Amino acid sequence: MGFAGQFQLAARIVIAKLGTLEWIHVADPAAGIADDFQFKSGQRRHALQVKWSQLPGMFNWSDLTAGEKDEPGLWTKLAAAWIRLREVSAEPLTVYLCTNNHASTTAATGKTPLATSSADKPRSLAAFLARAFTPVRTMIVDRVQAWSDLAALPEVVQWEPAWTRLRQLSGLSDNDFVLFIRDLELMFGLQPTSPLLRPDEAPDDREVDHLAQTLQNIVADPSRKGRLSRDELLSKLDWVDRLRYRHPHRFPMPMVYVSNEAAREALESAASDLTGGYLALVGPAGSGKSTLLSMISFPGHIVHYYAFVPDSADPLSGRGEADSFFHDLSLALEDTGLRRSGVGTDLRSRQRVLLDLRDQAGVRWEEDGEATVIVIDGLDHIPREQRPTRSLLEELPAPAALPHGVFVVLGTQTVSVVPSAIQATLASEGRTVELPPLTKREVEQLAEAAGLTEWLYPGHIKKLAEASEGHPLALTYVLEELKALEEHEPDAGVRQELASRLLVDASNYGGDIE
Repeated sequence: MGFAGQFQLAARIVIAKLGTLEWIHVADPAAGIADDFQFKSGQRRHALQVKWSQLPGMFNWSDLTAGEKDEPGLWTKLAAAWIRLREVSAEPLTVYLCTNNHASTTAATGKTPLATSSADKPRSLAAFLARAFTPVRTMIVDRVQAWSDLAALPEVVQWEPAWTRLRQLSGLSDNDFVLFIRDLELMFGLQPTSPLLRPDEAPDDREVDHLAQTLQNIVADPSRKGRLSRDELLSKLDWVDRLRYRHPHRFPMPMVYVSNEAAREALESAASDLTGGYLALVGPAGSGKSTLLSMISFPGHIVHYYAFVPDSADPLSGRGEADSFFHDLSLALEDTGLRRSGVGTDLRSRQRVLLDLRDQAGVRWEEDGEATVIVIDGLDHIPREQRPTRSLLEELPAPAALPHGVFVVLGTQTVSVVPSAIQATLASEGRTVELPPLTKREVEQLAEAAGLTEWLYPGHIKKLAEASEGHPLALTYVLEELKALEEHEPDAGVRQELASRLLVDASNYGGDIE
């Protein structure tokens, strides 16, 4: 049971830390007794010594401190492992003693360090940990790092024989002993959670078993490559896709582009006047919503989720699924500097990961004044063209659930596709921007960017604006035909005559384009 418990524990740690995991190492002889499992998550290294029993019992003071014959005890070995690991790297380190046994609550007797302490009874290992070790460690973490200062505390004075024995067994100087206590976590009574009490985001037992078996196989591998990067571990598990975007979220830019200034200014003004919540950019198909939302500059961190991307290999498949939405948006928010708490293994656990990131974004606003803007575009394509198992439209966060500093900007032909609570919010003044047609000046700028003003008559530009009605997609069609004239008709006079005819016929391009 010892090894099985060790690998089950390591498997659950990997799943919980997968989002920030850098590497793992199992059975590392250089780690001393803390060789059962090592990993690096974020900027910190973690090294575990695991003591697992088939039938959990009591863990006594002697189990922590006494050795067998000439062998040093567990405490001495933990201190030695801490020294060795600090010699390997100066990166922050935590060494753990992890066991499913419980710290003994039996009162110490005789002349043991616990029994001869002056602390109030009961004087047991559990009492020492709760009333002395944990409070002192907390003080050390909070920057009380001189043993001379700690030695005067009641948590040390009342348990002086126990502290003295631990200092002796560690073989460390006073300064190093303080740092060792800072970097040591004693974790008793660890147990895999009962399925009945397990939260929704807990990993599936089959995944834990698969990962635990993989870790055992790594140890048993004759090549004995104990240390694996996150990517190498994911490859062995066949989990590579868990940390990859399911869909690219980049909208293709037209060859020539001019910003719809009225809509841009309205959206940027709304974002500057408000402290968060929903905004929407609404307009007909081809009116330039997606392009504008991909180019607009909001203050803070901006992430995009596109439910539809034209001309992609598979523009519709899976983008409207809530599961893909939770997965990809979590990755995008992590890329802004937030920390993902796991990756999720199903719809609800992925939702919990995303909700945690949302809350972190709210904290970032409160502490640093940095807003987070989530752009979700192409929503009208979901009910019209896709058949998701669970639509992301059903899983959009309620307006009241968005903390200050978090904006959700929707791009859609109509807000009728979103839940009624979001519709009600968007009905508030300034939260919905109707995309107006391009102005005549903006049409002229597009023609200039396309290089057409060099040979078109001034009157042609006016007719171009009238024929397209300021509709970007209609305008794109006309510009493409004019460019084709330029490429295939070398005679300027003939080309201008053909352009005049084309612009007369182009009036059919105006209005909505589906």
